Formats: sequence, structure tokens, C-alpha cells
Amino acid sequence: MRYVKNILYPEIYQGREDAKDYFEGWYFKHVSYNNDSVICFIPGVSRNNGKKYAFIQIITGPPLVTHYLIYDYKLFSYKDKPFSIKIGENCFTK
Repeated sequence: MRYVKNILYPEIYQGREDAKDYFEGWYFKHVSYNNDSVICFIPGVSRNNGKKYAFIQIITGPPLVTHYLIYDYKLFSYKDKPFSIKIGENCFTK
């Protein structure tokens, strides 16, 4: 049943806690009213080679500038309803 739920609501955390290596992120893009500037936030989680962490990538432009902030995995939490992702003091919702 989880598989069906994941297909119908791809924004929810897919939560492959059993996978050794895993990556999941969400993309939030904001464009200025006159389309001359953009800011994107990509919160996510990564598990690779025994390392486990949460992150927030921030992309702004133009000119293109990227920041990558790493957080302890324990600071990551999520809710399906209402949809929300928290990493540290940062909260992302619909």
C-alpha cells in the first residue's frame, strides 16, 4: 500500500530507511515578479558510505551562486499531512 501512496503523493518523504545508500531532496523555486532573479531551496537527506546527513542547498541568480549547508541527520524531520520538512530551524511546506 505504501507504494501506491508514494505514487499519488511524490512530494512526501519516500523514507528508504532500509537502503544502505540513499538520497532524497525537494526542490522549491521562487522567481521574481519581473523574472530577473531566482532563488531555489533544495532540502534533503543523504546516506552514502556510512555517512548520514541532512542538507539545504541554496541557489541564487543571476549570477549563479550556490551554497550547500550540512546538518546532523537527527535535525531532519517530516510530516506527510500537512506536508512539511524541517531541517534544524528551517521549515519547508507547500
